[in-house]
Amino acid sequence: MPVIYPLIDFRYRPRLAKQELSKIAGKQKKKGGMVAGIIPRGDTFLKGVTSGRRYLFIHVEVQSSDEENFGWKMFRPFYWLMDTYGKEVTAIALFVGERVPAKPDRFEYRFGDTTLLYTYPVYLVKEEQEESLRKSDNIFAIAVLACKQLIATKPDKYDDRLKMRLDMIDLILEKSKDKNLPFEMVVSIADFVINVLILPKQLELKFEVLVQEKFKIKPSMRKQLPETLAIAEGRNKILFGTTVEELKELVSKERRLRAFEKRKAEAEKRKAEAEKRKAEVEKRKAEALQMRAILRLHNKMKLPAKDIATTLGLSEKYVLQVLEEAE
Repeated sequence: MPVIYPLIDFRYRPRLAKQELSKIAGKQKKKGGMVAGIIPRGDTFLKGVTSGRRYLFIHVEVQSSDEENFGWKMFRPFYWLMDTYGKEVTAIALFVGERVPAKPDRFEYRFGDTTLLYTYPVYLVKEEQEESLRKSDNIFAIAVLACKQLIATKPDKYDDRLKMRLDMIDLILEKSKDKNLPFEMVVSIADFVINVLILPKQLELKFEVLVQEKFKIKPSMRKQLPETLAIAEGRNKILFGTTVEELKELVSKERRLRAFEKRKAEAEKRKAEAEKRKAEVEKRKAEALQMRAILRLHNKMKLPAKDIATTLGLSEKYVLQVLEEAE
């Protein structure tokens, strides 16, 4: 969000607006629980204000599918926050999956002579190139790269994911030295990458051994207290707009949807093949009946080919062919 970035006073830490989230969601329910996806980030202070601090709300929506009413999901928090607080509100949509809505960057309303257009920036993970992400000075690029690799990695290709994780740890340390990043930020992005690129227990232990040997440090990711993990999740929420668990759920949802669509396509293919086979059987039956009728009229009634063709509504050439094959 290049327009908003220079306006924010980063001396004040952003706050996750949980209270506002619960108010926006209210008591409305869907199957399975609360209305999903309304995630405002709030209390980010603007700088350059002489008469006290004033804050804005930043709404970050992380999406993994081409939801039909996505624009309404984006607009709803905007109008509620503006109406309730009268403060500045900005928003961005982050698409971490392969599918996006037809118009991912807007909400449009038309009724009679009344129209409304609400637009917001979108960030498509799938369109980012790995090389440019690696070269980027923005630490957010590492989180995006981790998401791309998670989506691209097949569930059973954990050895590849282990290599990706080690490679990304190297990249994080390289950037931390070049950019002199704060230790807390380095830990946050490392935690995020390690938890996003999840591994089975055996490879997890192998990763810890490799890290210990390479960097001469004792890995602590699996020994953190619940309080420490909660703080790390909070940092992830502020820095990247989502927690590890939320991102895993998004990716899991994306994969379940892909599997469902694959099964549906295979079922439709099998159905089409079955209908084709049935049609071929019916065609052969019809041809057999025609042949028997031709032979009966020729052998018993002694009709010539021309009269048989006229009687059955067939071509004389076809009747002659059947008679020749029967001789």
